[in-house]
Amino acid sequence: FAPMSVTVCLEDEVDVSRGNMLVPPSHPPHVTRCIDARLVWMDHKPLDLRRQYIIKHTTQWVKAQVRYVRYRVDVNSFQRHPASELKLNEIGTVVIDMHSPLFVDQYRRNRATGSFILVDPISNATVAAGMITGRDPKMADSAIQEMQVSESKHISQPDRQKRIGHASVLVW
Repeated sequence: FAPMSVTVCLEDEVDVSRGNMLVPPSHPPHVTRCIDARLVWMDHKPLDLRRQYIIKHTTQWVKAQVRYVRYRVDVNSFQRHPASELKLNEIGTVVIDMHSPLFVDQYRRNRATGSFILVDPISNATVAAGMITGRDPKMADSAIQEMQVSESKHISQPDRQKRIGHASVLVW
């Protein structure tokens, strides 16, 4: 029982060390570099899609970047609203890309492997807590492309420059 230490003896010689995951073959976790998750933003600075963060998932620390904010949830009415960022105490659904694959489950299936925190690599502050929703990343990619195409038709040049952080340039 926790917090006692354990020793595991394996029949075959396998490279296993502290922090590795042992699972029954009947219930393997999903191995992915892209997750769909619900976040609670806890930092005074809003979520910046251009910044890298660090995901702490179980015992793993992995560099990550929020690729897209699907929507923000209004906590009073539970209505979904389009959003491009999350501010302090806002809840939203996002798609996150990671530099290394993680072994994850849906939060409703396994809380330990379905939850994570996002950490600011500069200040080492926890900026968000998240739950993996388990949506198919392929569906996420198609939804993102559809949203980006529809949004690109309605964004003015100054708004686009503000969102990207610089003016566009053509190099010939």
